Amino acid sequence: PPPFKPVFQRTSPAAASLHTSTPPTGLRTSHAYYTPLSNLPSHFNTTTSTLSIVLASLPIARATSGPRDFHTTLFLTDPSSIQEQKPASQFSNSFHASNLSTSAFTLARLFRPSRISLPQTPKKGDVILLRSCAVTSYARAASLLSSNSSAWALFSHQHHTEPTIAGPPVEFGAEERGYVRGLWEWWEQLEANTKEGVMEAVADQVKKLEEKAEREKMKGRRLKGMGLRLAPGMSRESENPRHELRDGKEWSDEVGRSTTSPRTPRGSRGVRHELRDGKGWVDGESPRTSRGRL
Repeated sequence: PPPFKPVFQRTSPAAASLHTSTPPTGLRTSHAYYTPLSNLPSHFNTTTSTLSIVLASLPIARATSGPRDFHTTLFLTDPSSIQEQKPASQFSNSFHASNLSTSAFTLARLFRPSRISLPQTPKKGDVILLRSCAVTSYARAASLLSSNSSAWALFSHQHHTEPTIAGPPVEFGAEERGYVRGLWEWWEQLEANTKEGVMEAVADQVKKLEEKAEREKMKGRRLKGMGLRLAPGMSRESENPRHELRDGKEWSDEVGRSTTSPRTPRGSRGVRHELRDGKGWVDGESPRTSRGRL
């Protein structure tokens, strides 16, 4: 396979002042074109493939709404993501943690109806090949999102065995294998303080996403306890069912209040109403107790 260095070549300190805005070229093989993570914004709303280092992952969970697919989130990086960070000094290729931000890594959200079709417990330093993932915006940055045509292969850094393919098959060859070995070499040679800064930024983002997931889980539990469930895209105003009376008046159930009778407006006690199903009531009484009075 072709050497790794010409694809992502670190800029020397002497050439730092001659830096240009030329984007990384990525890797093109007979199977696919692999986009550098730092160049994802230029592929927004399209699908692409990537080869990158796994930094961390969230546990596989099930969606609380929609199709209820299983999903996981991967935190990825590659040389293009870190070489653009500001060095600690003009004489060093290392980076302080304070200079690193969320641009040092990229989020990839993977969804599948079956749990076993997702990457199982990827480790830090593994390389993952993602095929045909959509470039979207998430957490205020460009990210990757799986689709029905997406596929992936996980290359273990610890065992260096055949990659694990969960879900649809994915094609790759000697060029991809050579690139994976180059990513491993780059990651091993990356300075310790640079890795520490990247992992601190990742840990901060992991905490935010876990807190967000916990809030959504608690919200789902509250609604479930009330016998309600939000559909995808349902707004807070649409949580309460609305009813229309024959006289054209409308009312909606209130969360935490009885749904057998509407709210009684001030000054309207004694007004009679009738629902479209034939039930009727007088303000201040339930439809059941006032049914025979109309």
